[in-house]
Amino acid sequence: MTTPEGTTPNRMGSAQQLPCPDAFDAGFVTKTSSRPNIVALRPTRALFEVILDGGTAARSLEDLATLQYSPIGVYISWTEVRREKVFVQFDIAPEDFDFMLHALLSTLPEATIGPVRRRSAANNVHGPNG
Repeated sequence: MTTPEGTTPNRMGSAQQLPCPDAFDAGFVTKTSSRPNIVALRPTRALFEVILDGGTAARSLEDLATLQYSPIGVYISWTEVRREKVFVQFDIAPEDFDFMLHALLSTLPEATIGPVRRRSAANNVHGPNG
């Protein structure tokens, strides 16, 4: 079949809609599969907070720039400047914790290490208060 202009129309089938849960609202998919050889894993992440206190706001921001351009800069998920301090939150996998800690201490040994918490849907990557 051709159109009046002499071209062949596009015969594309309709798209099939598949259910896709939102990972941040409903958590990661943990439904078991009908196939027994597939195991659904729930990956855990950790939120690791570091405080940069360079004495002045300018020095703390220089330390932040040093972190951002270091190998652990890819893990930074949130930053906040409060007075003269910079609070940095890292989102890491538990197996990366050893690398993260060694790289942090070799990059900025004067950084203060804060709490480490398990990340959940309630406190994803929008700062320490959720």
